[in-house]
Amino acid sequence: MKKLYLTAFFLSILFALQSQTKTVGCSPPTSSVYLEINNVRTLIHSGGDMWWDLSGNPKYEVPKGSGKQA
Repeated sequence: MKKLYLTAFFLSILFALQSQTKTVGCSPPTSSVYLEINNVRTLIHSGGDMWWDLSGNPKYEVPKGSGKQA
C-alpha cells in the first residue's frame, strides 16, 4: 500500500512539473475586450487573463455601470 501512495506521489509531482514547462514561452496578451452580458462588465485579454487590467486593478463590475468592482 505504501508503494502505491509513493508511486502516486511521484507521478503527481512529475505531472505538475510537466504542466509548468508547457506555460513557459507563452506570449503576453496583445489585445483585450470588455465583455458585457447578464448585467456584468468585465475585461478579458487575448492571453487568457481575465477580470483585471494587468496593472492590479479589478475589472469585474456587477451590476455594470455601478462602479462596484470585485
